[in-house]
Amino acid sequence: MNSTNSTLLERLKAGTKNYRETKWPGTNETILIGVLTEEDQLKVTLATDEIWRSAGLRVDHSNVDAYEAEKNNQLLFRVIKDPETKGPIASSITEFRQLLSEGVRAILLDEVFAYQCDVNPSPYNMTDEQFDSLYMAVKKNAKATVGNISNIACARKLIVTMAAEHQNSQTDSGSSL
Repeated sequence: MNSTNSTLLERLKAGTKNYRETKWPGTNETILIGVLTEEDQLKVTLATDEIWRSAGLRVDHSNVDAYEAEKNNQLLFRVIKDPETKGPIASSITEFRQLLSEGVRAILLDEVFAYQCDVNPSPYNMTDEQFDSLYMAVKKNAKATVGNISNIACARKLIVTMAAEHQNSQTDSGSSL
């Protein structure tokens, strides 16, 4: 197995307990970035909606940027972890917000989204070489590989590619389906 294939498979196998170490922007303090799950996304939206509802606010064109900023704060609060405890770095979202500036939030979001792409690769951001490497890994050991693909678009592209190859091999051999 070549290193590109191995690296891609490792990324595909990354679970929700995996983290990437990074530094809090402008400091030497190490933090962990966790995998963003669908549950996290739901909690982010519900928490943001509740804050706005309790303040008597509705999202409209004049405040959509503030709403999205709060969603990002909620997201960061959930995925950034203390390296010693693997728990949140602040006891509440209010305390966490006090650590953020617009610039720090932007840097942390870039880190989080880059990590999410690494652990949940999409065929839309894979190079042809990476996809070909994954495709060959599936052909060699489908049971071990396919179960680790969590991105439906990636699985769909693999299925279409395999079906086309199978159809081409049937046509080339004179068989018809």
